[in-house]
Amino acid sequence: MRMSPTIDRDPAKQADHQKLVDDSLTSIRRLLLVILLLLLGAALYFGKLIAMPIVLGLLISFTLSPLTRALTRFLVPAPLAAVCVIGLVASSISAGAYLLADPFATTVERLPDIKASLERRLAGLESSIDTVTEISDEMESLAGNGATDQVMIAQPGILSAAATSVASGLTSFALASLLALFLLSSGNLFDEKLVASFPQLTDKKRALRIMRDIERKISTYLLTITLINITLGTAIGLLLAAYGKQDPAFWGALAALLNFLPYLGAVLGASLIAIISIAEYPTLTAALIPPAIYYVCSAIEGNLITPLVVGRHLELNVVAVFVFVVIWSWLWGVAGALMAVPILVTVKVICEHLTGWHTFGRFLSARDGAA
Repeated sequence: MRMSPTIDRDPAKQADHQKLVDDSLTSIRRLLLVILLLLLGAALYFGKLIAMPIVLGLLISFTLSPLTRALTRFLVPAPLAAVCVIGLVASSISAGAYLLADPFATTVERLPDIKASLERRLAGLESSIDTVTEISDEMESLAGNGATDQVMIAQPGILSAAATSVASGLTSFALASLLALFLLSSGNLFDEKLVASFPQLTDKKRALRIMRDIERKISTYLLTITLINITLGTAIGLLLAAYGKQDPAFWGALAALLNFLPYLGAVLGASLIAIISIAEYPTLTAALIPPAIYYVCSAIEGNLITPLVVGRHLELNVVAVFVFVVIWSWLWGVAGALMAVPILVTVKVICEHLTGWHTFGRFLSARDGAA
């Protein structure tokens, strides 16, 4: 007689077995997620020449889509509205660059004089450094018995490297603007294609809600930050002009641009103006006034104005912002640091709408329960 296999129907053992299976599946999902993030990071790092303009173009389209949509309500065709909005932004940037061309050229022409003045001011410190360097070189030559060959490789100048970076950045920005123009010209076609890719009505509504939320928050953040930075640059320029600082318009524009870099912009701008001021003013007290003006204005903006204005619409965890700035700076340099906060906003919005990611969305928020 053939016996059928016995099945263990102990509820406790079945619960333990099911728990073991669930834990194993959870571990596999986490491992796959880590592998996916590593592959995504590698793709973004090695493919930044392609990925960076695409991401920037999407961010530009998210920022300007409310303006384009507002024009279409007045029966303006979507392609014409997109051309008008992109043209207005490009004209504003070109006008600002034209107005700041002379102050920038004047500052560049004064660089040799500034360098000579700094060398005179730091002559004592430089002689001490040279002495230490000579002693170190002698010790290295004695350790190597004088048989070490040195090969000197000529490095490109700072100005040529900066020109190359600017040219690359302008090319990426032009490609991103062209992509944004195509996206804005298509009207709601991109949203319709995205919604049509989901089979269920609930998923269609969720996808459309995510897109609208991303557009609203990124547009509000970038437009508000742009107005705040313009106001900050104007205030710094006027205060420096009242103090008698040379080229106040240049420093005001530089402050507005650098303030798009979270955390790093204010420190970098204050450090640059401090170095230049040491070369320009006869005393250390007088030289410390311009960087103090720069940093105090930046501190008031960063700790009072921006949290008060932007915090009503967008609350982000400070730790998450810092981590994203570091990661994207490593991936894409300065451009990555500039796009870090909008990308963080996009990730936060997506996590808030997806089941199972609410915990991570709460971590990215400034307060518990904000998600």
